[in-house]
Amino acid sequence: MSESPDSPKPVAPTPAYRITWLSAHRDLVPTLAAWHYDAFRHYVPHWSVAAAAAELATHRLHELPCTLVALTEEGEALGSVSLLNEDPPGGPENAPWLASFYVRPELRGRGIGRALMQRASREAFDMGHAYLHLWPRDQATYYERHGWERVGVVRLPVGPANLLRTRKHPN
Repeated sequence: MSESPDSPKPVAPTPAYRITWLSAHRDLVPTLAAWHYDAFRHYVPHWSVAAAAAELATHRLHELPCTLVALTEEGEALGSVSLLNEDPPGGPENAPWLASFYVRPELRGRGIGRALMQRASREAFDMGHAYLHLWPRDQATYYERHGWERVGVVRLPVGPANLLRTRKHPN
């Protein structure tokens, strides 16, 4: 019996993972810098992989700026998210900013992103921040499903983006 072209393809199981601090895994800076540059370069004029790596290399543990990374038990990076003091065009008045939220494309839709977002939210609130902000261009509905609310619009060089915030741990 052969598979028809319309048959669903088997999906590999989601690997076991943990979420930890990039600052404890500095060897992953080049990987995350390449991911972030590829995914977000059209939002940041005059940015480079080297600039992304230099920024990530300054990230700390339990204070801003910081980055969390989802890792397999073998140390393979699956996704990441950063908390920043500023995320242009958003300034420090709305800090912290959830930024550089990325999950490898073949692993999306498996809960890794939700786990990263929840952990980043928890860390921001544990640091004493009342709100967490972000500015998605195309994915506002995704964040709203996870408890974020639209509070305005910000202007990017490529056009407007929604300004969202949350003050609780998103679902």
